[in-house]
Order: sequence, then structure tokens, then C-alpha cells
Amino acid sequence: MSDLKTMTNAQLESLAHLRGIDISECSTKADRIEKIEAYSGEGALVDLRVMGVDVAISEDAMDDFEVLGWLGDITRKGDPTVLPDLMKRLFRDDWQRIFDELKGSDYRLRTSKAVEFFTAIMEELNAKN
Repeated sequence: MSDLKTMTNAQLESLAHLRGIDISECSTKADRIEKIEAYSGEGALVDLRVMGVDVAISEDAMDDFEVLGWLGDITRKGDPTVLPDLMKRLFRDDWQRIFDELKGSDYRLRTSKAVEFFTAIMEELNAKN
């Protein structure tokens, strides 16, 4: 990567735009550089409560090529077997807690409940965007 300090403001603005970083409120070159360097590559987290479970999901979680493939498998092929991988990707380290909270009294997470939960998450995310 080029040294950000040697870039012009126009170059910094172009780089930020390509990466999806909003630097419009940065008034100095140093502020722009700091914001670009601090960017983790993920969107802000959106906090949701769905089916009694608190979750945080990246607002750009769907901007992921593997997620796109899994969504295609679910919608076009009706293949629910990709749902565990999809949900692990979306919720990362928090997935096990979410999984445990969704389990029924028989200690299983039923596929129908997982699908219902995932559908509700998608509806909530769409409502926020």
C-alpha cells in the first residue's frame, strides 16, 4: 500500500471512496489519513433483537462473496444445509451464544426455527437500510 502521508487530498479521497470509507467530515489531511488507517474493512454493527435474542451484525454483512453464494443456494435451490455456515459467517464469535439461545427445551435448534430466525434478521436489516 502507498504511504498515505505522501498522497494528496484528492488521492486520499479517491482511496477512501474505493474502500467505502466516508471521510466527508474530515477537515484535515491528518484526519483523513487517521480515518483510512482506522478502517477495519467492515461496516458498523447493527444491534437487533430478534425472537428474544440480541445480536449484532455488520451493516455490510451481505457484501461477502461466500454469503452471496449461500443465499443463492437457499433461495434458488431451496437448500437449507448451507444455513449453519451462513449464520456462522454472519455472527462469527457470537454464533455459539445465539445458537444456544435459540435451542428448544430438547436442546436442539430446529431447522424451522433457524430459518425463521434468519428470515427475521434479513427483514430487520432491510428495514434499517
